[in-house]
Amino acid sequence: MNPRYVHFLALLTAATTINCAAQASLVAYWSFDEYNETGDNPPGTPQGNHEGWFEDLSGNGHKAYAADLTNANLVPLAPGRTGNAFYSKSPTSDAQRGAMAVVQHTDLINFDAEDFTISFWEKVAFRDVAGSGWAPGRGRTQWFMKAPHLPAGAVGEEGYGLNLTQNHFDFLTNNTDNFGQTSLGARFTYPPGSQADDSAQWTHWAITGTFNAGSDDYTMAIYLNGVAVDWNGATGTTFTVPADTIDNDGDLTLGGFFRNDGWAHQRFISWNMSSGGAAIDGEGWMDDFAMWSVLLTEDQIGSLADGSADPLTVLGGAPPFDFNEVTLDAETGNLSLSWDSQDGKLYNLRSETDPSSTTSIDWPIFDDGLPDPELRFQNIGATPPTNTLTIPLPPETIRLFVVEEFPAPPVTVFTDNFENGQGDWTTGGDDGSNPFTNWEFGSPTVVGPASANSGANCFGTNLSADYANLSDLWLRSPPIDLTAAAGATLNFSHYVDIEEGFDFGEVRLLDADAALAELTVLEMTIDGNNPTGWEPFSKALPAAALGKNVVLEFRFDSDDISEPTQAGWYIDDVVVTTPAP
Repeated sequence: MNPRYVHFLALLTAATTINCAAQASLVAYWSFDEYNETGDNPPGTPQGNHEGWFEDLSGNGHKAYAADLTNANLVPLAPGRTGNAFYSKSPTSDAQRGAMAVVQHTDLINFDAEDFTISFWEKVAFRDVAGSGWAPGRGRTQWFMKAPHLPAGAVGEEGYGLNLTQNHFDFLTNNTDNFGQTSLGARFTYPPGSQADDSAQWTHWAITGTFNAGSDDYTMAIYLNGVAVDWNGATGTTFTVPADTIDNDGDLTLGGFFRNDGWAHQRFISWNMSSGGAAIDGEGWMDDFAMWSVLLTEDQIGSLADGSADPLTVLGGAPPFDFNEVTLDAETGNLSLSWDSQDGKLYNLRSETDPSSTTSIDWPIFDDGLPDPELRFQNIGATPPTNTLTIPLPPETIRLFVVEEFPAPPVTVFTDNFENGQGDWTTGGDDGSNPFTNWEFGSPTVVGPASANSGANCFGTNLSADYANLSDLWLRSPPIDLTAAAGATLNFSHYVDIEEGFDFGEVRLLDADAALAELTVLEMTIDGNNPTGWEPFSKALPAAALGKNVVLEFRFDSDDISEPTQAGWYIDDVVVTTPAP
């Protein structure tokens, strides 16, 4: 089961207001897939060409205000790793300028005595690994900075960020030097040639901070493409940063850094630079920038880096979806929750007053104090296109809700565990040479499995002896009605001890209404030596079987060589299902 969740609903009953928030620990996430160009950015955010903002997909409302600050007049959006990406180009005609995005400070994106993780993808068109020093015109990339905007020469509250200069990258704090930045001592130098090879390639970064209350600092780690960086300077894969560097009231700048004495001093995701005396435009891309107020595990960071998860799914489940409407009836005191629903889905209403106590997947089913809450708030059937649930207004000052969506179990249209006899199953075919082979019903003895997969009975190619040569046998089910099925799946258990490469079993589908004409061979060449026990088989039925009455045929063939002797093929617990309506 792969559930997904409605965005968390924070219910503040003391103020009789209802607020929707995102996944509790995902505090901000910009996919950069869509750019909302408004031409009117607020003060303190980038002012220039194509002013606008990127949406925060966490649901917490952190707009990333962006603009192009060059004479090239470029929209800060371009094709990305997936979808689109934040884009900055620094033409040679615009010294040290590009595009930039700023997220105004909130308590959510400021980590105060709490663990955190930051993750993003980036690439630049060119990295001057042969360069040295900090001089403009050399390769320099600024990925992000969370810090106050200090005037030139000022000393103020510190902040932090990450950048790359020539052949090394630094975790930075800001002060009066170096455009308001200096290295925290966490510097990693790439081996010769490695960063040049990474030019124009997408690179994944993750930064984790573990808060240490006793020493009031953070143990930091940085992951490059899912692997923790082993820092130069014998610090291993971690380094320490003072807590007040992380806890600051500065804005978050993506793809750059600037001071508040105007836009004369700023850095961008990629500067224009020189290589061998030739001027080169700087180009940089950033994608899927996300922040969590929890420490992601190495496995979770690895799943982000290999693309098997994204910021909305890395903590489990599929992307969240929104409540459509939440209303409070003042007269009845009832709360109505509405969300988009789909055929074939079921829903659980989970609730908690302390979201930090456990992850949302483990929140209990909501209990309103009335009898049988598990019958009313668990396994709720879909009523597409919208489900609406009415509950009494909870008495707590703060209560959070989440609606969990998951696939409804499939509908069983045929099942037989053979405990009620052979029924309408039929057998036949060529039993081969003496001592012959037949599909037999009952309990296995002497050879083959020690027992049926479940219960006492199964079918097998001789229940008490090895199979013989030159057999061509079939076992057929009763007709199974798939006339109204849009999809179907066959499941059964089998024990396979069939000479590999010479003898074999097959699963075929026959048309019950057309003289058992073959519809398809669902599985061919089932064989294998030295079985360890019963094994499950599951396979979706093809379109040729849908809309028909079908018969399952288990076909067994053996050749003319009797060495070695083997037990054969045993079948139990046959089930055919169709998707839930």
